[in-house]
Amino acid sequence: LNDPRVQGVALTGSEYAGSIVAAEAGKALKKSTMELGGADAFVVLKDADLDKTAKWAVFGRHWNAGQVCVSSKRMIIEEPAYDGFMERYVKGVSELRAGDPMDPNTTLAPLSSQKAVDDLKDKIR
Repeated sequence: LNDPRVQGVALTGSEYAGSIVAAEAGKALKKSTMELGGADAFVVLKDADLDKTAKWAVFGRHWNAGQVCVSSKRMIIEEPAYDGFMERYVKGVSELRAGDPMDPNTTLAPLSSQKAVDDLKDKIR
């Protein structure tokens, strides 16, 4: 950050890491942008186009196996839309296919590491 060619810094990470990077950016008088430890909710209102919304909800939650900071982690569904949304969402998720990431028929990305696989298996158990 102290290099004169650097004009700013962007960080996606934990609040702890963000506090360190932001402090250093401040000392160097550099612009900083932080995306720290949270995610916006995926909100479905009662007048939503449920076919379109469920399609994007499946993509938003499962793109890259949900391992990116912008994956929808929480979904808030207004009660009048809930049953119709869930029917479509469950159908969309059931159509995802795990497999070789180089195979065009694979629609669900692999997990990032063996530890991620083991942690997921523990949660399921």
